[in-house]
Amino acid sequence: LEIIYGIVFVMGLTYNSRGSTAYLYGCEFLHSSKHMLYSQAVFFTVGLLMVFTSLCFMFTKSQTFYFVCIAIMIMLPILWVAVFAPESPHFLLSQNRFEELEKSLARICKINGNYNQEKVKMVVKNLMISKEMMSGNLEQNDQDDQDE
Repeated sequence: LEIIYGIVFVMGLTYNSRGSTAYLYGCEFLHSSKHMLYSQAVFFTVGLLMVFTSLCFMFTKSQTFYFVCIAIMIMLPILWVAVFAPESPHFLLSQNRFEELEKSLARICKINGNYNQEKVKMVVKNLMISKEMMSGNLEQNDQDDQDE
């Protein structure tokens, strides 16, 4: 059993954060100059979690304590995302909330360091036109199907 704890401990020390979906999703919200720092934070957090897991079961063998600690560690990033992450532009588009869509895209562009108000407005306008055309085509196809 101690061999398994040792393996998990070593895995925690050698974890590669760039294979993590947390790294990929996090990089969507960060400027490219911050990717390395974020990679190190994910690397440290996940590696530390594996080290914590092995030490927790090696010394306490209490699943209740472990699961309470894991729940707390999971809740903190979820709360951060719920408060600070911008609303998904895809969701806003699907709900026809175009003003909020423009604000969300502008915020994402500012974070990524390539904000241009004219381009954001043009993108939102093109998305509105595309959505209208798609809904018009769908209504046209529905009418054609009813005529047959």
